[in-house]
Amino acid sequence: MNALNEFYWLTVLLLPLAALAQKPKDLSELYDKGTLEYWHTRYPISTQRIFNEGMLPVFNVAEKRVLANIDLQFPLRPTGEYYGDPLALYAGGNTVTMPISSLKFFDDLCVAYAWLWANDYSLETVNDYVAMLKYSDPEKFSGGRYPQPLKALHIPENALQNPKVDELALRFFNSARAFMLAHELGHIYHRHPGYGPNVTKEQARENETEADEFALDIMRRAATIPMGMGLFFQATACWLPNRWDFESEEAWEAYQDTSTHPLNADRLESLAIMLNEADDDFTPGRKGNPADREIIRFIAMGIADVAQWLKDLDLQHSMVISALETTPAALAPRHRGERSAPPTAANKPERKALPAFQGTYVGKYIRYVGSDQEDLSIRVIFQRSGERVTGQYNFGLGVGTIRGTIRNNTLYFEWQWGGTYGRGTMQATEQGRAFSGKWGYRESSDNGGEWSGRRQ
Repeated sequence: MNALNEFYWLTVLLLPLAALAQKPKDLSELYDKGTLEYWHTRYPISTQRIFNEGMLPVFNVAEKRVLANIDLQFPLRPTGEYYGDPLALYAGGNTVTMPISSLKFFDDLCVAYAWLWANDYSLETVNDYVAMLKYSDPEKFSGGRYPQPLKALHIPENALQNPKVDELALRFFNSARAFMLAHELGHIYHRHPGYGPNVTKEQARENETEADEFALDIMRRAATIPMGMGLFFQATACWLPNRWDFESEEAWEAYQDTSTHPLNADRLESLAIMLNEADDDFTPGRKGNPADREIIRFIAMGIADVAQWLKDLDLQHSMVISALETTPAALAPRHRGERSAPPTAANKPERKALPAFQGTYVGKYIRYVGSDQEDLSIRVIFQRSGERVTGQYNFGLGVGTIRGTIRNNTLYFEWQWGGTYGRGTMQATEQGRAFSGKWGYRESSDNGGEWSGRRQ
């Protein structure tokens, strides 16, 4: 079964994500220093073994000349522009840097994925969790801190005592580490100049593809099926900026031009093709084995699904909406095909009344057209902080944003949609569970139309 298909968890909801664009979250304190110091005694040793025993023996003469004395660095946390990034891994000069915090985060995701898989639970909660880290504030979680993966996903502490889970998690983690390391080695071997204003977008994408080709070639020679690669790209796609994190196509393109590791559909589609074309090469001693070929095709299909997601703005909408509306309790294991189950009587939280202009509303949007009017359905997400409100809405013809202040139970706001803008007012009704109001163009607050909605 295709894990990425479970990524498509919501029906299409056309809501603006550009308004949710934000600075990258700082997850540097997700793991305390003591935890990272413990894993610093283990990850460098096992990663160096992957390099020494899995890669060096299969390097050709030219590769050994450039890469035999590569320097692997393992700081507790990433530094510089990568600080706070839970999936940071980077190369520069003759050095590949693999922060312990990044390795630990991905290791935990592998354990969670393996345990859910082995127990026939849905895999979508892993993606939900990463998306919640990206888009939700820490106050949403207990103690006002982001939870570590295994705790957030309700994975039992003894998960690795199951031999099947232990073996699968290790295969995910080791093969993903091998791919990530080999990818960075590919950049060094081919002397790629990095990214920035002097490197065109086309050249940057070619460099990424060349590094991917290098990594897959090394893994073929080392007879290693890249099982964890698909999971890595799923997590990365959930975490890294996507098109809907930017206000315009131009801003999105500008980000990709300067991104240190641009993740785009073209790159992943190329990877999927490379995998499919070499589906019989990763285990030469078992060449032609149907099970091995099926695994490779499964991985390729998953990566192709991520590529499709990167091109589908509606699915990106769905991810953000889910991240904003899903509670930590919804990350508990659930059977495949199910949405999160309602709380049981034992753990059902007390129902708290939301203030007006907070949460998701659906309703009617009326636009005046001469002497006539056009009635459309609308969906709005309000985010309230004190008396200040920001909002995102969609009425089927594009996306817009709201920003305003509440006075005497009325929201006075400014709106933007496409290249137009204006003002408006909304009155809270039914004790904040609904609203109604008018909107206008430019300096008017009522010459454009009306809208109303009820909280879902």
